[in-house]
Amino acid sequence: MTLLWLMGAEDNIEYMCDYYGYSLPSDIMKRTGINNAKAVNYCYHQMQYYRQANNN
Repeated sequence: MTLLWLMGAEDNIEYMCDYYGYSLPSDIMKRTGINNAKAVNYCYHQMQYYRQANNN
């Protein structure tokens, strides 16, 4: 979760999921902590992948 605190205000979990193509339930009531944890994990790994690709 500290990853999200280091980012700008516009980079919330919904923005990250849209950007990296991870589909969270659109109904906020259907979301659980597990959904958000999976989304953060997925987006973090995608960011690492793109960072490594840009460094090569």
